[in-house]
Amino acid sequence: MKKFPPYQMNRSEITRLIQKKITEIPELGPNRVLFENPSKKASFPVCVIYNFQARPQLFKASYALSITVEIWSEGYYETQSLYDKVARKLSEINFTEVSMTPQGYVCCIHCGAG
Repeated sequence: MKKFPPYQMNRSEITRLIQKKITEIPELGPNRVLFENPSKKASFPVCVIYNFQARPQLFKASYALSITVEIWSEGYYETQSLYDKVARKLSEINFTEVSMTPQGYVCCIHCGAG
């Protein structure tokens, strides 16, 4: 009898995939994608990736993923532009935008793939 579920979730690999996609945006690159809020010394703009949630479906044969990504920059329109670029990049790996919550110069993106 085959093992069920047929695969194990690898959180670090999924996080690396999300990070890699976002670093393809020239304004961010590999040094501006963070896993915690930026310090005072940060060079803006930056993107903050928070740990994703995985909700099992079909008896753990699949998962619905949800991740929060924040864009921090020095201007409102720059933040919105980067937000749109991040949403497009994440859509390449089947994440879809669920809601956008601009707060000052910080925009949040909640993506879900299922």
